Amino acid sequence: NFHFIAREVSYCFIRVLYTKVQNKMMMQRTLLLSLFTLGSSSLTDLTKPRSSSSSSSSLARFGSKTTTKTLADFTKDNADNPKMHTINDPVMGGESYSSISTTDGDYLLWEGEVKIVKFLKAPGFCNLRTEPTDFSSLSESDTISFIVDADTEFMTPMSVNAQIDDGKKHSRGNFIMYSAALKSRKHDNNNNTIELYASWKDFVPTSSGRPVDDAPSLLDVIDKVNVIGLSTYQSHKAGKFRIELLQIQVSSTEKYIRGSNNNNKKEIKQ
Repeated sequence: NFHFIAREVSYCFIRVLYTKVQNKMMMQRTLLLSLFTLGSSSLTDLTKPRSSSSSSSSLARFGSKTTTKTLADFTKDNADNPKMHTINDPVMGGESYSSISTTDGDYLLWEGEVKIVKFLKAPGFCNLRTEPTDFSSLSESDTISFIVDADTEFMTPMSVNAQIDDGKKHSRGNFIMYSAALKSRKHDNNNNTIELYASWKDFVPTSSGRPVDDAPSLLDVIDKVNVIGLSTYQSHKAGKFRIELLQIQVSSTEKYIRGSNNNNKKEIKQ
């Protein structure tokens, strides 16, 4: 009996041990199978090419769109351009002079010489400006540009003037003139031209060459501007100059962030 009981206990122990071993092997096989399945799917994802929409949806693309309007084009015959004239420092006792002449569809030539005003012992000025003209929708733009020939001999920096000529005198008995220094950049390499440009927000109100503190911002009255011109004043230099003016333009630039997976544009506020 003792041997019988011992043998049965041994069999029971062996069966329990065998069952545990089988369960452990089954768990290992299941784990290995799971890892193999997961690895196969991951490898498939890695080797599968990404669609353009999924790859670019997380990448923002920056862009800009510029709209240009021509106020005057001196490269075209019989173009409906505003009338131009010059105003030089002899109006205040100087001796500077300048004149304009037109060519047949090439450019408007403005040339002259800025001289020292003797009683001021400082350079005078020469101005080129339009006659009062209806420049509608200037508020739809943010920049004004003067396109000139690259061989132009202009003083640096030139300045641009904008004026509201409504027949009324506003400050110190004089008209308010809004002015800004012009920056320059290449406009067209093929045509060998330069763009002299300034942003409307950079214009400063002046009267007789001095700032006017109580004047409204140009952006608040820009649709009333009817006189636009160039000036040598801010260069504070004396000497001869020669400018071949091709066009006067205004432009607006919209900057945005765009995802290529849709057509939505988000404007960047400046």
